[in-house]
Amino acid sequence: MKLLWKWTFFLRLWRKWIQSDGDYSLNHNFINLNAYTCVEINAHALINILRKLRDSEEPELFLIWLFNSQPCEKFFRTARSLSGVKSTVTNFSIFEFICKILRIDYTGETQLKLKDIVNFPSFRNYTVPLLALVHQHLFCLKITILKMLYSKRSSVL
Repeated sequence: MKLLWKWTFFLRLWRKWIQSDGDYSLNHNFINLNAYTCVEINAHALINILRKLRDSEEPELFLIWLFNSQPCEKFFRTARSLSGVKSTVTNFSIFEFICKILRIDYTGETQLKLKDIVNFPSFRNYTVPLLALVHQHLFCLKITILKMLYSKRSSVL
């Protein structure tokens, strides 16, 4: 945490110094804007995550390896791969995505239950606690989605 903020402040000072000096430009003497923005966003996101976990009194959920885009990218890659064999359409609506979430959850739950009986090649990279945690988050996501759908349905009626 300290190291991340140390580098964030260093980048801010460096950027400000380049902007104040007429001999240098940000384009040629500083990291690109994308990298700088990523450092800023990650520093602020870490603070927000820590506050949320502190306020919810669940510090055991501070699993830093899950707070990046890789699990999301893997999840969407899995959702896109659930198209039929003969289908080349990989885009889907929100409703189709919700259906895919349920299917992914069912598949993961099945793999978790049968891990000792059946060898799932794609399952080898995961540990059981991680899969249980992902399953728990998917369950919460399903409940949230169902509540949203129910509230929209109630407001239409």
